[in-house]
Amino acid sequence: WIIDPEPQLALLGTIEPLTAEQAFSEPRPGGRSVAAHVEHLRFMFDLTTERLKDRNPPAEWANSFNTPDRSPAGWDSIQRELRRAYQTLLDGFNAYRHKPIQDWSPVPMVSVVRRGMSCFHVVVMESDRT
Repeated sequence: WIIDPEPQLALLGTIEPLTAEQAFSEPRPGGRSVAAHVEHLRFMFDLTTERLKDRNPPAEWANSFNTPDRSPAGWDSIQRELRRAYQTLLDGFNAYRHKPIQDWSPVPMVSVVRRGMSCFHVVVMESDRT
């Protein structure tokens, strides 16, 4: 759902053609923009990566949708950071690839479950666009 099966149909391909104006616009008054959801996914990916390393940093969920720089450069940065966080998360999961699940500590196990939560945000972004 991030890059498969065809990159242009998955999340990264879907957000790439959006202008900053489109990405930062609220779908309805008080609604969260695509950029806010993308920033939240980046936050979740980075947090999950930390937890895969057996660290459990505090999560400031309320701030995870913040997008202070609403410029075209800000939108480019948000997309670049999502790609970086995604790749780092994949690398983190690959470190566990050959470990039996019973050898995983509880923190990475919770992180795997949380990854499913990010699918919800993709659905929300899609439903807000229609």
